Amino acid sequence: MQLVQLEAFKKEIAEFPIESREDILSLITRFLKGEQLNRNDFKTFKIDKSTRIQEFRVKDHRGNWRAISTIVQGQYLVFVYAFHKKSQELLEKDKDVIRARIKENFDMKTEKLKAQSLEEVAKDWGIDYQVFKIKSELINTIRKYCDDHEVSQRKLASLVPGLSQDRISKIFSGQVGHMTIDKLVEILSVLKFKVAFKAKAA
Repeated sequence: MQLVQLEAFKKEIAEFPIESREDILSLITRFLKGEQLNRNDFKTFKIDKSTRIQEFRVKDHRGNWRAISTIVQGQYLVFVYAFHKKSQELLEKDKDVIRARIKENFDMKTEKLKAQSLEEVAKDWGIDYQVFKIKSELINTIRKYCDDHEVSQRKLASLVPGLSQDRISKIFSGQVGHMTIDKLVEILSVLKFKVAFKAKAA
């Protein structure tokens, strides 16, 4: 599936904290891989009889960050709206914005849609894609180890000093925001992993 961003969406997502942008990109990456996402992080539903959307959700101490997409012709994942809110539910005014943008933009022919790769989207969002990939791989290793060895969130917190519940939750959700490579390597070291990085010429 190809990614498309409306210009209005680009401006809105640019206002998000970088950590929230990274978390949302993590969810999108997993969605494109066909992973089953937690309902707290992702929901797909209809806002009326003819409009189905996908809601990518990130929560932190500042509130709820949302990126809304719709699927066009089964091949384009088009991001139409990004916003920050205090409440959990999608308000009627937000639904009105989504409907209006979909109607305004998708009466056009699909060949006018500018598709992008994940790396291009990351660049638009101010995210270093190579660092993002490294953090994603480290988090996936942690998640797999915890699943294979039945290590709970509480157990992981007891093993790693200074690891907050919010960060643990994001690790188990596969989100890379609010996590540094150094902290992820520290967690893997506690789990008895040795981490090596290979550098190659660009």
